[in-house]
Amino acid sequence: MGHTLLLLLALISSHHAIAEDNPKVDTTNYTSNREALLKAAVARDRGEITAMEPSSQASGGVIIGYSSGAVLNCYGDHSCKEFGGTPNAAVEHIAVTRQAQSEVIWVSYPHGGLYRCMRKECSKFLWDGVQVK
Repeated sequence: MGHTLLLLLALISSHHAIAEDNPKVDTTNYTSNREALLKAAVARDRGEITAMEPSSQASGGVIIGYSSGAVLNCYGDHSCKEFGGTPNAAVEHIAVTRQAQSEVIWVSYPHGGLYRCMRKECSKFLWDGVQVK
């Protein structure tokens, strides 16, 4: 991701320099376009961040939920692992608990959808104690 972001920033900077040197180039949308490009590069089409909660692991990190439904566990070394099995709906809330030596991530979605995630895999939690994938 670092190389992609650097390339994107270089492209934006060169576009801005060309626009400043040429009075015929319209720069009114430059700022909004730049922000949109940066957001897209960072989010990688996951949408806006809608929830975030600290990890319970000793190594730290955070659990991040996106408007696309994606859930990631990100660490201080600039790496993230995406959870599988999440629905295509905005994450509303995240709660982090422990079960023995494992971290359990609870993720809520609109209309009462609740998912239980362990070892980077999520499954829908049903109130009768049965889980489905």
